[in-house]
Amino acid sequence: MTFRLSAIITSLLILLFTSCQKRSAGTHGNIEVLKVNTSNTSTSLYEISKSNRTIKLETRNELIGQVRNLSHSDDFIFISDAIQIFKYDHKGNFITSFGTKGQGPGEYTLLTSIAINANEKKIYGTSFNKLLVYDFDGVFLKEKVYSGIFDAVLALTDKTALLKTEFGAPDASGKGKVNQTILHILNSDLNVTDSMPVRSTQVINGSAAVLGFGIDFISNVNNQSFLYYPVVYREQISRDTLFSINNNQLSPTHKIDFGINDRLKEKFLISSIVRSRNYILVSFIYNSVQHQCLIDLRNKSFVTVKEGFEDTVFNTGKVKLRLWDEELDEFYFIKDAMEVHEVIDGLSQYDNPVISIVSLK
Repeated sequence: MTFRLSAIITSLLILLFTSCQKRSAGTHGNIEVLKVNTSNTSTSLYEISKSNRTIKLETRNELIGQVRNLSHSDDFIFISDAIQIFKYDHKGNFITSFGTKGQGPGEYTLLTSIAINANEKKIYGTSFNKLLVYDFDGVFLKEKVYSGIFDAVLALTDKTALLKTEFGAPDASGKGKVNQTILHILNSDLNVTDSMPVRSTQVINGSAAVLGFGIDFISNVNNQSFLYYPVVYREQISRDTLFSINNNQLSPTHKIDFGINDRLKEKFLISSIVRSRNYILVSFIYNSVQHQCLIDLRNKSFVTVKEGFEDTVFNTGKVKLRLWDEELDEFYFIKDAMEVHEVIDGLSQYDNPVISIVSLK
């Protein structure tokens, strides 16, 4: 029997966001200011979603390690762990895996990010300073080695880009150093055709910090790309603005105002801001605990949850959402088979993970 969402329909209608917190929104120049806060409530997936579907990733002889990155086209899902890229159809049927660990041409030491160009039917993967390109069948096409180390390869609406941070560059005074994050636009030959500065942060005592893997930097809505890049260095100000990419320039569009004056004192860090057609999802750390804030752009209401939304799909506690389909307002979370094998028919605790996709109201 196929697993279904267990929900009790009663005379009580749970209305999304009507009981949520509201703070006034406004504009500052061309930036829309969305005022939210860190006060959290217990909010379930049932309250914010209108439907959900589950994809069981088929297990043959291919076991996925820790999922680092996920990208999908209309027909296929591509998942990477540190070692390989796995290809599935949207029913979860395994198709192939590819990628070779090593030091030679077409090989890599560790997969750090992937992105797909659906129009070109190409998959881009990074391994520190190496960019590799495959077709949708997993055939290796080409590679290029650059100076420095990438944060990620990104799929914009009409092009491919590399996000890269250069550590310890001289500042304008020549007395200090800054860490500079730059977005490089690539052509089909993997050459950089344009570059735009994303962020410049003063270095304190030569210190540096490194981002983790699997961070969502880009969201594409209505043929427009939006970028947020977190700052993990020690500074008091909160980096809380989402930018759009227009004509190879960054333009601020939304400021997410949590009312934090000193992020170091309050142990506050925004790790990701992504946008769908009607929502903005902010992932952040507050008092050393992970939170998410979901903002409805239609009425500027929001909910903030501590450690995630209550899982009413599998009833496994709390889950953190990630962006699946911007145009359809769809988000997803992944569960290990060990956590959900007792509630999904035909699933063993030793199988590959399960993807749950929720469509927001």
